[in-house]
Amino acid sequence: MLKRIFQLFTIFFIIGCNSSDNQNTTEIIKDSYFFQKNIFNVNLYTCDRPKDDFQISYKRTDNQVNFINISEIREIDKEVPNCNLFFTQINELTPTKENLLKDVFYLEISLCRTNKDEEAVYGALDSYLDHIKANNIEIWSGISVFDENNFQWVNIWPNQAYREDFMKDWVKSSESGKFASQLASVATCNRPDTYFFTQ
Repeated sequence: MLKRIFQLFTIFFIIGCNSSDNQNTTEIIKDSYFFQKNIFNVNLYTCDRPKDDFQISYKRTDNQVNFINISEIREIDKEVPNCNLFFTQINELTPTKENLLKDVFYLEISLCRTNKDEEAVYGALDSYLDHIKANNIEIWSGISVFDENNFQWVNIWPNQAYREDFMKDWVKSSESGKFASQLASVATCNRPDTYFFTQ
């Protein structure tokens, strides 16, 4: 008898909770340009002679002297004889374009210097990121973890021709001037080193 009373009380309690006038709503944020960004570890080797026996997990340039691995998991890799290793961690800016990391790609990497804090640098990228998003540009961009006043800016394109076509249109747009002045107010960047990596 006591068991049935308890079951009846439980049913009333559940019905009472479900019929409450105070309904909670959850807003799902779907804009992954601003959320769910990842940090990638970049191992980039530049060798003084071609290597045809380099690790299979690395992409390579056609001349087999540059090798790269971009991964969320892999940490700094070991030294390789006759090669210089550059390692950095990249905070991605365009996570919807991560697919570009999986295939062959054209890489630009620039050393930048700033006398501002990280928040100011990221804020200066708004017009650039808005243009990339609005026009669905095929580019993956990221900025390295800051090392004092220095950071690396990385862009990855499907290929060099795509990048050049984009730049032709970009320099004619009003957004490019706005972005150039915003970036110049917080940082100066060297001319990028460029590589085309294949599988």
